[in-house]
Amino acid sequence: MSSAPPPNPPADNGSKPAEAAAASSSAPTTQDVSMDGASERPAEETWEDIPEEIISLSTDEILTRIRLIDNDLKVMRSETLRLQHEQNVMKEKIRENGEKIKQNKVLPYLVGNVVEILDVDPEGEEDGANRDLDSMRKGKCAVIKTSTRQTVFLPMIGLVPADKLKPGDLVGVNKDSYLVLDTLPAEFDSRVKAMEVDERPTETYTDIGGLEKQIEELVEAIVLPMEQADKFKTIGIKPPKGCLMYGPPGTGKTLMARACAAQTKACYLKLAGPSLVQMFIGDGAKLVRDAFELAKEKAPAIIFIDELDAIGTKRFDSEKSGDREVQRTMLELLNQLDGFSSDERIKVIAATNRIDILDPALLRSGRLDRKIEFPLPNEAARARILEIHSRKMTVGPDVNFEELARSTDEFNGAQLKAVCVEAGMIALREGATRLSHEHFLSVQSKKKNPLNYFTSRDASSDPAHGQIVEPTAGAHITPGQAFNFSYIPSADYCRSTYAYSVWLVTDAPTSLVPSDVFAAGYFFGRYDYPNYPAVPYPKNPAPAQLTMPDFSKAPAGWAGSQTASNKTIQLAVLEEWAGCETDAPLGYTFSLTGVPVVYNATSA
Repeated sequence: MSSAPPPNPPADNGSKPAEAAAASSSAPTTQDVSMDGASERPAEETWEDIPEEIISLSTDEILTRIRLIDNDLKVMRSETLRLQHEQNVMKEKIRENGEKIKQNKVLPYLVGNVVEILDVDPEGEEDGANRDLDSMRKGKCAVIKTSTRQTVFLPMIGLVPADKLKPGDLVGVNKDSYLVLDTLPAEFDSRVKAMEVDERPTETYTDIGGLEKQIEELVEAIVLPMEQADKFKTIGIKPPKGCLMYGPPGTGKTLMARACAAQTKACYLKLAGPSLVQMFIGDGAKLVRDAFELAKEKAPAIIFIDELDAIGTKRFDSEKSGDREVQRTMLELLNQLDGFSSDERIKVIAATNRIDILDPALLRSGRLDRKIEFPLPNEAARARILEIHSRKMTVGPDVNFEELARSTDEFNGAQLKAVCVEAGMIALREGATRLSHEHFLSVQSKKKNPLNYFTSRDASSDPAHGQIVEPTAGAHITPGQAFNFSYIPSADYCRSTYAYSVWLVTDAPTSLVPSDVFAAGYFFGRYDYPNYPAVPYPKNPAPAQLTMPDFSKAPAGWAGSQTASNKTIQLAVLEEWAGCETDAPLGYTFSLTGVPVVYNATSA
């Protein structure tokens, strides 16, 4: 690269001193003009402004120096940006420290509770008399109780208007003057706050099969009053305060509550009945009270109480403190459902498997108005449930859900879901890529045992033997007298009674047939006992009419003493039953029950 020649200097070098003198003489004027026109046009460079060392440089040297200057500018710009960033960070730290210093200067509040709000009028004074300014103030005063166990009367409440305060509110007061500075959030038990459902369940009503009527009743009682309250006002009726879902286990009660929570946008609280039973006195009632207070604050709200029979059993006399604590918890629940402080924006959904042991006060109208029964699914419902639980499975075309529904009699929804899951496990064990009809059949044969959750028979009866209700032990029966005979079969859960035989024997039998005692006894007859699928045994079976034979006439089949008088004899029952693993009439098992009665021949 060839270097360009430097610019030519002026032709007349001798004129430099004259021009310099002229420039120096006119310097003030030129400086004034340049200052006036600096903002209008840039200053023009002359040869005198360029240093000699620059003029003597070649073009390459000048370009090299320009590049060095550009690099220096870039370094300076980056340094400027770094310093600006550090300055911003330092300003942010200064601001944060200033806020912390400001917060540290604020005095802490003393926590107190409002006891009472009072209206105080100024006292009348004579004209010209001295008056106390505090006594002239007319308005509301407050009585508060602090956390230091001091009760203070405040003529001037403070920064919070008196209209926004009510007894029981939590407030922050100045520790010296006790003036109310701010209101604090309501205090709730941490266990109650944990009951609030933050994440909505994903279940919908389409995930429930065979319960269309129950879904309609639940929506009418809970969802419709929250979303369309105007319809109830137009008709002039009050919606139900709550509903009770009852039925055998596994029939979809909790699933229905989860679907209801997913549909509504209201606050949802889930309470478990056993969690309300606490060790300390009054703790369970406080949980119920705090739960309803939290629901009232976040209204509209739905409270779901699962396993209501844990706290809602019938009241009875008991000397145990634990039983009395459970009853106190139930009384608080009754008060919240239909008390002076009840709120119509709060709906209660309760679920139980034992509606027969609930307290009548809990079931009356005005509390849990709507009772929704969840029975075992019928054939169509079972087919629908099987389709719902297998819709995400790879099912073969040979699977017939109608046939499976017919062969799964007395299955509940949970058992049907287990059938689908276990069928998938069998297919996985066999290495199959999809489920066949045989997979479902192999599972349901293992799950066909019925599940009788509870029995309505007398709990005092021996599980291995039945109970003779009538006649009672020691009853006096005369010859020829007709008497009622009532027998409740054995209380074993997995037992089906088919028939029972009634005998009259002289001695208490100790063994089952064949026996000499029965051979010498009097046979009243053999009676069939119905086996109810839904209710295993009726609570109060209809009594049978029997007639006491006359010993003096030696009835047929009686080998006892013909001169018996006021003698204790045994009324025995031989029960024929089959267990879960035995299907009649393949085989029976026998159990023996007896009751002593007095043969009173003297009053005949």
